[in-house]
Formats: sequence, structure tokens, C-alpha cells
Amino acid sequence: VNGTQYTSLHEAINAANGATVKLIADVTEDITIADGATVVIDLGGKKLNGYIAPCKPAELTISNGSIVNTNASNSAIEINAGELVLTNVNVSSARHAVRIDGAVTATIDGGKYELNATSGTRHAVNVSGGAEVTIKAGTFVGPKGTTMDSGSAVCVQAGATVTIEGGDFSGGKNATLGVSGTMIVKGGTFDQDVSA
Repeated sequence: VNGTQYTSLHEAINAANGATVKLIADVTEDITIADGATVVIDLGGKKLNGYIAPCKPAELTISNGSIVNTNASNSAIEINAGELVLTNVNVSSARHAVRIDGAVTATIDGGKYELNATSGTRHAVNVSGGAEVTIKAGTFVGPKGTTMDSGSAVCVQAGATVTIEGGDFSGGKNATLGVSGTMIVKGGTFDQDVSA
């Protein structure tokens, strides 16, 4: 952070006060973020083994690296308030790769979002609670039928809105896109019929 090195990502985030936190090595830890905080994380091409969840920041920006979550009780990234920006982040998770629930405005631009789950209903991106999400680009891979109701690449629940401008979407057993809220598809490629 501004040239100062810390021994943990959590410590660096707490010291940053909105300045950019950049990983200089892979790290294994689970991250909590203070309510109302502004957090900018540049993964620097490195990997966070763990999760960032749940959190209610004012702003959370994550870019340029990987998050691998093997804890099936938590999503890799879960945000319940504020603004979320993900740019070129590769996320693999035993639960949802990204869980957006509540008064959240989010933008996803690039990266890969997939599941390493073996059971349960899991989505690469799960959106609910009135959130508004724009997906500009990226690869989104659902669970490919690991259970009878295995989830989807992107699920938008009642009250939430997702706009897809681009990206590659695949892997749902019953539906690559799960929609009970509002989904607007302007672009992208899909392994199933989008209109269905």
C-alpha cells in the first residue's frame, strides 16, 4: 500500500484507507471488509486462496488476478451493499463465485467465473435483492449438472436486474441463464437458446 508492505491482505486493507492494495505474492486467508469502507484490491496477477464475504462496503474494486475458494459455506465474493467492480478476475468457488444481494450496483468486465462445487445449487454469478449488475465481458461457467438442480452460469432472482453486454456463458444443466428477475441480453455467446 503506497510502498509499504504488510504480512497479510487483511492488514493491508485495514491500513489502506481507500488506497490501492496490491498483492506481491499469493496469499491464503479469508477477508472481511468493514461496513462502508472503500477498498481497492489489485491482485497483481497473484492468487487469493480464500474468500471475500460477506461485506457491505461503500465501494469494492478487485482486478487482475485469481480467487480460489474451497469453502462450500461461503461464496468467493459476496457483497450486500454498495458498488462492486470486478475487472479481469478469475474466480473458482465451491459455492457461488460471485454473490450479489441487496442495494448493490455491480460491473463485471473480463475474467472467468466458475464453480468447483460437487453438490448443491450453485451459480457462477447469483444476483438478488434489488441489485443491478452489468456484465460487459468474461467467461461464466455453470456447474454442468453436478446435481439434479445444479444452478446456472448467471442467476437473476426476483427484484434484481442483470444486463449482459458480452461474454461467454455455458454449463447450466437446466438453464445456462436462470431468470426470475429482469435480464437484458444485448450480446454474448451461449451454449443454450437464450430466448428459452
